This record gives sequence, structure tokens and C-alpha cells, in this order.
Amino acid sequence: MIIFTKGEPFPDPIYKGAVDSAVVQLMDTGFNLVIFIDKPTKGELESFATGKLTYGIYQELNIPFMTIELPYLEFNASFNIKNMENPQGLKNWLEIESNAMTLVLVNSSTYLIEQIRLIGLNHEFVKDLHDILRRQDQQYPNKTEVLKQLRAVEKRTSLRTMSKESVKYRHK
Repeated sequence: MIIFTKGEPFPDPIYKGAVDSAVVQLMDTGFNLVIFIDKPTKGELESFATGKLTYGIYQELNIPFMTIELPYLEFNASFNIKNMENPQGLKNWLEIESNAMTLVLVNSSTYLIEQIRLIGLNHEFVKDLHDILRRQDQQYPNKTEVLKQLRAVEKRTSLRTMSKESVKYRHK
């Protein structure tokens, strides 16, 4: 379990140097979506904290991408189920019915957490995500193979295309 505190440094130093990117962290009961923005503006901070959120799922080659749209912000993040090292943890994660996602905004210049937002995801979204990730787990032998295909998808498919073609849900 990772504890996030607004105003404190992001607890995992592995992402230092990440700029304008989003990272998925699979947890026992859901996942974190960590957004790294270089010196976020006041509008971006307010949008992240309270703005109307539209999210979606785009998938290609059994690699799901979550698209996120907020006022002032739009981004996507990919899921690589092979990042879960523990096979029992993986099996449990794919079976859990939790729909919790923690959004965390990190200022990539200071590595401080600027905003935290807990989102209850639509159950259809979670079901679709788990179904795609089950297929991903069966199709790819390891995380390197997923990453190779993931990079190929990112190279040929723009964020705008992913967002346009994704199945969308709204969170108020």
C-alpha cells in the first residue's frame, strides 16, 4: 500500500524525470494513475481537483489505454499486467470487483504531490479492462513483449485517435 500526501514528495523515486506523462500503478484493490506535469498551472490544478472527468478505454493488440479528459488536461496511460510480479496477486487483481482509482498529480519539477483525487469507475469500464488484461496475460509471455507492442501502438496511434475511438464514461 502506498500512502500519498499532498505537498509531500511522490513516494516512488523510479519516475523522477518523468514529464507530461501518466503512469499506471496496479495495487491490490485497484490502481493509481499518476500524472507528471512540469509546473502545473492554477487552471490545471483546479481542473484536476474538481473538474468534470471523462475517461475511456481504447485497446489494440490486447493492450488497454485509459484516456482521461479534464478541462485543461488530456492524457492517456497504458496497462501492462505483466508488471505484477506475483502470479497470485495478478490472479486476485483480475478477479477483484473494486472500481477505485486514485488520481495523483505530481509536479515533475519538484516531485511534490500537488493534487489527489479518488474516482469510482464505472463497473462496465472495470469489467472491460479486466477482460482485456486477461487476454493480455494469455497472449504475451512477459512485460518486455507487452512493452514492445505498447510502444508500437503509441507510435502509430495518436492520443486524439485513442480518445476519439475509446468507449467513454463520465465522472462528476
